Amino acid sequence: MDLRHILQSPSLDARAFTGALDAMPEAERRRALFSLPGSALAKLYDVMAGHHPASLNTLVPEGLPYGESVRFEGLNSLPLGRRFAKVFCRPLRQSGTSGSAASEAPKAAELWGYNHAAAWVMRLFGPGYFKVQEAEGGELEIDYGRIPKAHPIGWPSPAHNDEGLARFVYGGLHDRVRAVRDGVLIGRASKQGKAMDTWFLLQRE
Repeated sequence: MDLRHILQSPSLDARAFTGALDAMPEAERRRALFSLPGSALAKLYDVMAGHHPASLNTLVPEGLPYGESVRFEGLNSLPLGRRFAKVFCRPLRQSGTSGSAASEAPKAAELWGYNHAAAWVMRLFGPGYFKVQEAEGGELEIDYGRIPKAHPIGWPSPAHNDEGLARFVYGGLHDRVRAVRDGVLIGRASKQGKAMDTWFLLQRE
């Protein structure tokens, strides 16, 4: 099934799109989602407004231990370098954790995460750490200006997003994320409070 044709329909609604996704086997659904062009991601973001409320549990299932990673494969609307990943976890507890030594006390309503990319990209621009909170309208807000002071074992060391080359990518960056279906989300980036023409899809591994 070609999701691009569905998204081009003038009568498209969110239920029609998610119904098409639900009817696909997992492997076919993943292939179809990751073949969408940037223009389709923009339309999908608009269509999903208010369709299915997202919560922190949408990213990291309830009951998962603090510091355990959940990885989402990503597709952005840029012409080059479209594939990436975002990794999320619940904040580390202050004690009794296998995370880094400099752990910090968690806040009840946030997640931690970073952007995983090719090694050379991360060397140049850093891991792009962020914190996630629930926002109005059943959406999620990813804030790259808020950096965890600790990290789980196996994650890269946090770095400031407003220094060096990182500031050109992550400085002043926020992502607004909407749920599409279980394990699939669509987001749009903004910088310094201004919405960008940059959208991205996330699919849980």
